[in-house]
Amino acid sequence: MVANGVGARNGILFKTAVSMEETGKTAIVALDKTGTITKGEPRVTDHRIKLTLHRLENVLNGDLDEIIDSLIAADQTAKLAKMEE
Repeated sequence: MVANGVGARNGILFKTAVSMEETGKTAIVALDKTGTITKGEPRVTDHRIKLTLHRLENVLNGDLDEIIDSLIAADQTAKLAKMEE
């Protein structure tokens, strides 16, 4: 269960092997108030592109520009890196 160790190092714990297996099929995870319980800081985080926004209220009100711009930039960076291979 190497994946369980990797998940634990990244703050993700699985109760069963089945839940870990099913999570591998997930493409997108959307969470509300990430960090509120664990750190007391309402925020939105996308770990794929290492983006954390501490303006949860703005995001919940539909201000997604910074998230979208960051996702586009990450996608363009990945495409450029692939072209340079």
